[in-house]
Amino acid sequence: AEYGKQWYQRRVRASYYRATKYLDDTEKSVQVTLFPLPTSVGYHSQEQMLTVFEKVLKQCPKLASVYDIGKSHKKRVLQVLRMSAKDSSTGSADSQKQSIKLVGGIHGNEAVGRESLINLVQYFCAAYGHDDLITKLLDTLDIHFLPSMNPDGFASAVHGDWTAGRANAENYDLNRNFPDRFAKRKYPLQPETSAIMKWSKEKRFTTSISLHGGSLVACYPYDNSETGARVYAGSPDDNTFVYMASTYAKAHPTMHKGERICDDDRFVGGISNGAHWYSLNGGMQDWNYLQCGTMEITIEMGCNKYPMEDELLQKYYDHYIPLIAHIKNSRQGFWGKVTDSAGSPIEVEVVVAAPDVGMNITTRHDGQYWRIAAPGKYEITYLANGFKSHVHHVTVEPVNWAALSEPINVMLFMENEDIRNHVDSIDRETRMDMLTRRYIVVSVMIVLALAGCVLVGLWRRKKRRDEQRRQKDIEYRGLIEGGSDSE
Repeated sequence: AEYGKQWYQRRVRASYYRATKYLDDTEKSVQVTLFPLPTSVGYHSQEQMLTVFEKVLKQCPKLASVYDIGKSHKKRVLQVLRMSAKDSSTGSADSQKQSIKLVGGIHGNEAVGRESLINLVQYFCAAYGHDDLITKLLDTLDIHFLPSMNPDGFASAVHGDWTAGRANAENYDLNRNFPDRFAKRKYPLQPETSAIMKWSKEKRFTTSISLHGGSLVACYPYDNSETGARVYAGSPDDNTFVYMASTYAKAHPTMHKGERICDDDRFVGGISNGAHWYSLNGGMQDWNYLQCGTMEITIEMGCNKYPMEDELLQKYYDHYIPLIAHIKNSRQGFWGKVTDSAGSPIEVEVVVAAPDVGMNITTRHDGQYWRIAAPGKYEITYLANGFKSHVHHVTVEPVNWAALSEPINVMLFMENEDIRNHVDSIDRETRMDMLTRRYIVVSVMIVLALAGCVLVGLWRRKKRRDEQRRQKDIEYRGLIEGGSDSE
């Protein structure tokens, strides 16, 4: 037992070192510690999972909260654990933060993702304030964990059975049940699917991850092609999706190698476009992207969908750093707030171009927006009915927690407005700030001008003295020469 424990510690330290080295290449000023990890994990029933949530709430009341988004066919609750550092003055999570979600168990028998999220929320609770990276994540993000989207399926899953528990209680595959861009839905919308759709539209998540099992790969949109053929079906944000999937695969000990380990599956770099692997209709990943603007990737966490408990710890060790890498990657891109000339937030369409012609997003009701983007140069256009458009150019750098990107706050003016008439609408603090800057600039210019005058005066004075000395030298030489002639 002691040898096994030491082996696990060596394995996780090696995995953690490799992953954090990859994560922190551009953030050397942020120290990441190895907070103690569990030495054993096991499967949780629905009731045990809810008990874990209650435990996390008691241990981390300033970080965690829970809420329900609906119920399954058999009335099992679909409960979400929300984790974000709460404002000390209000006692609630900051609604201005970027929201992301992690979803497990869309197929009930693919249980590694479910258990990984259950263990990850406990790790986040314990590591906050001790691990610098986890602390930064919870301070800057609003993270929503749904470990079990299909609790009925999990309840009927059987070890070693490839199909039992995959579908919900009504025998519908939930990952074929979402509205599709090409095919009409053949089956009635399920309560689990409906709950996810309502939740996603309400929260407007920036990024999402869906955890599956059966292979070892990170997949990205699109999941289907128009003809159903196995062809590459890239989205407008293909470059960014490849970046997101590669981030996960590179942080995993073996996924990035793309080796044939599951039914001869081989993926270059450990990633694949969904339709290029196989085409499916009604997937959650594409629906999130097309209908909500949420950048979602799908992770196949291993060949064995429902491994025995003695294999579960290794799976968790392999995936918890990639999951953290994905969460961290959510801050990759640009963000800000859009207001009108009076300072009121407005809903605006944000159009992104170059290097991708990206999917347009819409600001929230409070004017806030976040857009994940791979490193590169982008042109951003802000559009709203009745307002003049605004174009902004930005260079996205690899995310660096030591110096997070500054917000791009934009003020739009109505088409018939004269911008000069809105100087008075700028708040007093901003006007004072502008006046102070102008005063400083004018003062510096005056000082420089005075210094220039002094220098010119000194130069002229020196020149006059040099001329006087030269004249005296000439006169002195004349006197000497005259005296010599008289002798």
